[in-house]
Amino acid sequence: MNSSYTWDFTNASFLWFYGILCALTLGGIWRRRRSLLNACDGRADPDRFDAYDLAMLNGGPQLVITIAAARLHRLGSLAHGTSGREVKVRQRPDEADSGIGALEHEVYDVVLRNPGVCARTLRKEIEVCVPIQQIICTLTRSGLLLDDGMRAQINRLWLWVLPVLALGTVRVVAGSEHDTSIPYTGMMLVALAAAALWLAMQRPRATARGQRLLDSQRAGCRTLGHVPSQEEIPTALALYGAGALWVADPGIAFAWAVPRERGSTWTGDEDGCGAGFGADGGHCGGGGG
Repeated sequence: MNSSYTWDFTNASFLWFYGILCALTLGGIWRRRRSLLNACDGRADPDRFDAYDLAMLNGGPQLVITIAAARLHRLGSLAHGTSGREVKVRQRPDEADSGIGALEHEVYDVVLRNPGVCARTLRKEIEVCVPIQQIICTLTRSGLLLDDGMRAQINRLWLWVLPVLALGTVRVVAGSEHDTSIPYTGMMLVALAAAALWLAMQRPRATARGQRLLDSQRAGCRTLGHVPSQEEIPTALALYGAGALWVADPGIAFAWAVPRERGSTWTGDEDGCGAGFGADGGHCGGGGG
């Protein structure tokens, strides 16, 4: 290894110093992230869980809205028009129907008040309704859903890497100017940048307890994300994301601008009329993002 000096460091000594600094930074991020995700351990679980609770932990308010809309379409209360993107009301859901509650009525009323409006506008109005906020508050108080403050802290943890990246970048530039060979520092810099990118893309909603709950529910329902029946659509969407609706009922998925990708991340639709899962309301703190 070249023993040239830059900043009064030999290549070997700087490499050791930078490697330790990278390890300490990533270790600190891991410990802080773990502490935040586990901060709510020990709280009591809610008395019961349903598909809406699981959907809120997995994909947030927009996934909850998708499940409610799919239920109303299946019951004949909503229908998609000839254009495919248009959602129309048909008949108010019957109180006696299983699974019909305040959220379904709210979705129906929003569509009734906004005839011919695209899915993005409908979703934005629904996501701040009282039934959605009640789900958020219940899960946040139970320690299953991260509140706004903890989510913000976790989402910003990748910024800890930036000073270390900057130091490595300056070192590489300085070494290049002096014709110093520093391939190992460059490789560590690339690896650290990849770690920072991965951290920046992580946007957890659930606490560690909430994620364990989702994992336990998925363990017994592994086929739902591939071949859900009409009755299984709510659970399939809650556990495996809105993309499962394209398998079960493409017409509803198209009308409500559901992304084709599986998983909980909302990517919008082709005509720009989609809505993002990240735009969560949340008066109790669990839906911010």
